[in-house]
Amino acid sequence: VLVGHGAALQNLITRLRQRPDTGYEVVGLVLPAEKNGGEYAVPILGTLENLPWIIRNEKIREVIFSSGSLNYDLILQIISQAEGSDVNFKMAASDAEVIIGRSSVDHIGDIPLVDIDYKLGHDPYRMLKRSLDAAGAVFGLLLLWPVFIFYWGLKKQTLSTVVIASEKKEPVAVTVLGKFQGSFSDLKFWQKIPLLKDVFIGKISFVGAEIVPVLNRNHNKIHLKPGITGLVQLYRAQNLSEIEKEKYELFYLKNYSPFFDVEILAKSIFRI
Repeated sequence: VLVGHGAALQNLITRLRQRPDTGYEVVGLVLPAEKNGGEYAVPILGTLENLPWIIRNEKIREVIFSSGSLNYDLILQIISQAEGSDVNFKMAASDAEVIIGRSSVDHIGDIPLVDIDYKLGHDPYRMLKRSLDAAGAVFGLLLLWPVFIFYWGLKKQTLSTVVIASEKKEPVAVTVLGKFQGSFSDLKFWQKIPLLKDVFIGKISFVGAEIVPVLNRNHNKIHLKPGITGLVQLYRAQNLSEIEKEKYELFYLKNYSPFFDVEILAKSIFRI
């Protein structure tokens, strides 16, 4: 099934129909709701909201996004909704460097089909990351509890609860030490110690998306679990735009490994 709209989608349809030797059978099209219409030489199966159902009902094995039709955030959302459906996702694009990583690339004529395969979309990688988070949180709590007792017990710093955006449907509440001023990037090292409990529970991760209060960002747009640190946090001094943040999150999802997490954590520690 092809996903997109406009000239880019029409061009992809034409290229595929001109190359019957590729082995691709186009079952139909899936369009954004606001673009549902137009003349195409292939049946329109429905809109993006119905894509998971279309995949199951039509027994779709591959979904191809046309170049420039959808933003990265929406692509992430589509892939997450189709989790567990055993479908290959590809993008017909020439400017998809941010999501290529180590993926394979097929070609239809001069159109590269980039395989979109996010490691953290697979259960073994999610379980590995979760296990390492829990083990690291226990180690961190054992190591830093004297610092916590000093500020909480002797310095009389209170615990503050902050509701943050999450990768789930609903926001989650996390705890920091001392008064929260509205930005996690402004918190001191000792104020973040209670976050280790939230890492252990699984609300957040050591490495993940930027931790942002729900009032400052639409939590429905987050598809990576929030983290104490991450690529966006490392490069926040560059005043990244929302689009750039999405690209950083995509890159992390694509290229996750325990060693990548260690590298990000090490760089974060040396910046404290």
